[in-house]
Amino acid sequence: MTFGRNLRVVISCVTFDTVKIVKPALHFRADMIYLIHQADSQPYSDFLKEVIDELESGGIEHKEVHTNINKFEDVMRTLVRIMEKETEKGNILYVNIEAGSAIYSSASLIASMMFNATSFNVGTKEHMIKDYTLYYENGRPMGLARDVYDPFILPEFRLERPRSELVKALAIWKDVRTRFGRRKLKETMIRLEEEGLLENVSEDGKVTHSGQMAFRRKFLLKWIEKGWMAKNENGDLEITPYGEMVLKMFAE
Repeated sequence: MTFGRNLRVVISCVTFDTVKIVKPALHFRADMIYLIHQADSQPYSDFLKEVIDELESGGIEHKEVHTNINKFEDVMRTLVRIMEKETEKGNILYVNIEAGSAIYSSASLIASMMFNATSFNVGTKEHMIKDYTLYYENGRPMGLARDVYDPFILPEFRLERPRSELVKALAIWKDVRTRFGRRKLKETMIRLEEEGLLENVSEDGKVTHSGQMAFRRKFLLKWIEKGWMAKNENGDLEITPYGEMVLKMFAE
């Protein structure tokens, strides 16, 4: 088990590749690698096992994370949780955006920008034969690539994570309406006050005007500006599909 700060941590997705996952981990001298997968049956389970065997032979610790690799929200949520955990530890993140599903590739690039992680691509130097039955060599899973070039470091970008208080407040808004129905501003604001997100919102059991203005300024207008909330055809405010996606990815 690895401990301490400044560990080299690689994140990758396992589907039909082995060398695209193992060789970059060795190149970066990874202390540990996360293997995101959905290997519920063969042939996916064969490739996952082969990757693990090769990593263990190379002395690299691994952690498996099972998730729906074809659903963006699930993959993004998994990546965010991993990156939050490892950055809090002070570790160095390398994100393989080449191996795995197309959904994973998109999500991993976005998440890398948000956490200022180093994302990399892996160019295929030599392809395996395209016949599905020949993706194995000497009975061992090899995948689509026989060999790869050294990892190509992508240019760094910064994409800020949504502010945690905005996400938490939006989750409270949704929870109150799910439990009690619409037009429950008082209950929402009291919950926000209980969570330390607003102050002095009520007086003598009633929501104050200043409290309403603070809620509008601090949360409501920002939700609308970000596209997380909008009025429906009846003129009522509701969380947009984009807002729902934000909650799925970032709400605790």
